Amino acid sequence: MTQTAQNPKVLAVDDDPRIHKIVELYLKKNGYDVVCVPSGEAALESVKTTRPDLVLLDVMMPGLNGYEVCGRLQKDKETAYIPVIFATALGEEKDKLKAFAAGAVDYLVKPFQKERLLEAVSKHVETSRRWKEMSRGPARSAGEEKLQAANFGKFVSFLLTQLGLGSDSLATVKPRSLY
Repeated sequence: MTQTAQNPKVLAVDDDPRIHKIVELYLKKNGYDVVCVPSGEAALESVKTTRPDLVLLDVMMPGLNGYEVCGRLQKDKETAYIPVIFATALGEEKDKLKAFAAGAVDYLVKPFQKERLLEAVSKHVETSRRWKEMSRGPARSAGEEKLQAANFGKFVSFLLTQLGLGSDSLATVKPRSLY
């Protein structure tokens, strides 16, 4: 398939170059532009210039881990509307819940199947499109923003209690705006 400027952009963040090759192979053949970076720090820099439609994010990396990267993306109004799919070897339920609490929209356990990757990417590129449309919608009042943040904070506290994690585990998590 020929690459054009209109192809959805995917930022793949993993410290394993083999994962980069697999992701590029699967996604480029299916009409996606792919940018691969080896660390969380590189991801935070790259997201500013590449403006991806989606981020595929590993958890275990040197420096910033995936949860920290996702939390920072959520805190920034410029990147909060970019869906994040965690793609990691961590497959326990607590890892998945922690990823979703950090703001992930999906979770893939490595080694992932080609079909599952393509399905998740396709679904959440569409999520990205919808979120961008909603972000351009009517402005909310400061009171509505505070209420949403308070409700999200209660949800995160409940989730941390259920996982047996301390409240400092996800200190960087901020609510994703739904409007």
